[in-house]
Amino acid sequence: VKWAFGLEVVLLVIAAAISTRLRVDKPIPTGKSVIGDLVDGLAFARKSPVILGLLFLALLPPTFLMGPTRVTSVFMVRDVWEESDKYIGFINGAFGLGVLAGSLALTTIRLRHRGVLLTGVSTVLGGVFFAAVGVTSMVWVALAFQGLLGLAAAIFINNSAPLLQEQAM
Repeated sequence: VKWAFGLEVVLLVIAAAISTRLRVDKPIPTGKSVIGDLVDGLAFARKSPVILGLLFLALLPPTFLMGPTRVTSVFMVRDVWEESDKYIGFINGAFGLGVLAGSLALTTIRLRHRGVLLTGVSTVLGGVFFAAVGVTSMVWVALAFQGLLGLAAAIFINNSAPLLQEQAM
C-alpha cells in the first residue's frame, strides 16, 4: 500500500482545485470587530437551549469517541491484539469506510423529523461500538466495530450540523 499516500495527495489536490471554484456570498459587515461579533454570537447561543444542546452534542463524538480512538488504537494494536503497526492504518481505514458508508447512506434515505432521533441513537450506538472495540481481543472484530463507529459518527455529524445551522437562522 505504498501508493496509498500518493493517491491521498492527488485526491486532496483535486479537492482543493474543485473548492476554488465554489462561490459564496460575502459576509455582511456588522461594523464591529471580530471579537465583538464573537461576543454577540456567544450571547445569542447562550439564550437558546436548543443551540446549547446541539453544541453539547457536537462535542461528544470528538471528545469521547474519535479522539480517544486515535490515541488508544496504537496501544490496542500493539498490546491487546499483538499485531504489527500496519493495523493502526487498518483501524483508521475501517473508521473511514464507516464514515463514507454513513455519509452515502444519508444521501439515499429520507429522514423524518430532520433525523433528530437518528442523531441521538447514533451517539449512543457510537459509544457502544467504541466500547466494543475496547473489549474485543480479536483485531478483525475490532475492525468491524471501528467501521460501525465511523458509520455512527457520520450519521451524527451529518445530521447535527444542519440542525445547528437551522436553529441559528
